[in-house]
Amino acid sequence: MADYNVEQIPAGWDEAARFYDQHVASFTAKFARDAMDLVGVSPGARVIDVAAGSGALAIGAAQRGATVLATDFSRGMVELLHDKARALGLDNLAVRVMDGQALEVADATFERAFSVLGLMFFPDRQKGFAELSRVLVPGGKAAVVTWSKPDKMRVLGAFQNALWRALPDLALPLRPPPWLPLTEPEAFKKEMREGGFSHVRVHTVAHVLVFDDPRTAFEWVTGATPALNAMIGTLEESDLASLRQAFVEDVCEAQGSGPFGFEAEAHIAVGRR
Repeated sequence: MADYNVEQIPAGWDEAARFYDQHVASFTAKFARDAMDLVGVSPGARVIDVAAGSGALAIGAAQRGATVLATDFSRGMVELLHDKARALGLDNLAVRVMDGQALEVADATFERAFSVLGLMFFPDRQKGFAELSRVLVPGGKAAVVTWSKPDKMRVLGAFQNALWRALPDLALPLRPPPWLPLTEPEAFKKEMREGGFSHVRVHTVAHVLVFDDPRTAFEWVTGATPALNAMIGTLEESDLASLRQAFVEDVCEAQGSGPFGFEAEAHIAVGRR
């Protein structure tokens, strides 16, 4: 069996679905709006959202009047998004369990294709890019969003600093993120071109994640991805308490009494079929 990390298997995201939707999706929706604005989503446009998660982009595109297919390999995410779409009365949003590396969709079906913080985790990103290209009509456009360098995710940097201070001898079971190559814009462009796209350009955008309480920021960063959640699950309660305390102290020392803001930077690659 291939040696995938927890963010590359459905079970990791099945377990994270509710937390992600309640605490993370409202922030990632800002990058989804950037992606839609860069390629344009008009009423009646046929749109596919690959690795859609809990639907930040899919819902936004449907609310702009597009006809949307949202896909994800996590059944937990798909069921959650299906329920949200029905609650919002979005009859123009369909949701299906599907592997983004092998989409069960005919060639040249969509005018716009997106993957917001999803394709970046694929074990075979080249297949992911190629599938986005395949399902687009000639001249159709895609936007793919990935995080920038880890040190540009300020809340993650604050967590890492607290970890080094509170638990310096901890042997972390974390690997480098699978999306690390995409943090270099030229490498990002190259991968998208090799997937069948032309006129590729990369835009770097940033938004600020704001919390009223640094303890809430700690819960956010440790629950936002399956990898960090799994790592936290290995800690003894005393170590977890020490880590949380170090994080809170560091953030308060750096930012005073709040609100507490953490900038997060992402790259958005846009290409044409």
